Amino acid sequence: MLKWLCAALAMVAFALNSLLNREALAGLHLDSWSFAFIRTFSGAVMLLILDKIIPVKRSYNAVQASISWWGAIALSTYMLGFSLAYVQLDAGIGALLLFSAVQFTMIAYAVFVAKERFSLWQWLMLAAALGAFVALVRPSNGAIAISGAAMMVIAGVAWGVYSILGKGAEPRTATRIHFTRSALIMMPIAAVALLFFDDRVWTEKGFMLAVTSGAITSALGYSLWYFVVARIKTSQASIMQLSVPPIALVLGALLLQERLSQDTIFLCAILLGAILAFTLLRYRQ
Repeated sequence: MLKWLCAALAMVAFALNSLLNREALAGLHLDSWSFAFIRTFSGAVMLLILDKIIPVKRSYNAVQASISWWGAIALSTYMLGFSLAYVQLDAGIGALLLFSAVQFTMIAYAVFVAKERFSLWQWLMLAAALGAFVALVRPSNGAIAISGAAMMVIAGVAWGVYSILGKGAEPRTATRIHFTRSALIMMPIAAVALLFFDDRVWTEKGFMLAVTSGAITSALGYSLWYFVVARIKTSQASIMQLSVPPIALVLGALLLQERLSQDTIFLCAILLGAILAFTLLRYRQ
């Protein structure tokens, strides 16, 4: 019972990341560069505190993961793309695009690197998901800003790469190290960006939204999720993550008064349904 409660809380936390980011940027409470840096820095601090309170046994894989900076670079790309995208995207749509890009990245890795073979039905579901995704982000679809969608896709690809790089490592240790290094990477980037761009915004509310996103819904959310993943099947974990975009869509409508057209809702349903069917077929196979 505890693991399912933790799983539900983790999914809500992931969805809330989108709402917190969107509220800060759309409400002009904080600029995207500052939000990304504060989120990463506060996440690193919270993970360091957790590591002191609940020590993790160090393993060879954990130490090995800590050596590489590629994970930190991928995490920084995700953080920046995520925040820059939410200048233009609604919370729910952003979560859907992010999740889809992550899945497509992982599938591409399975096909081209791991040489995994898919059945005909899997290819059909993948084609349906990709078709719905392209239709959703096409320039003629006025409901979604193409530049915002592009930034979120970049963020999703980066998160997919980050996930692949982290395979075999002790999750919490690797995440803490990558968050810390990502904060170091983004500090000069954010400083330079704020010097040369005129979109500087800073309010106490925006600062608190970024800290909440980093320390609570990111650091604690990831920790809860790692607790769950160690106790359920991989297929269950993959399917469970499908709940994040719908949760973000519902919470965005309730809390941020975001609205979707019927065509957008239809394409979202096809995209999520096709990825769900693909996932079920993959693990059944």
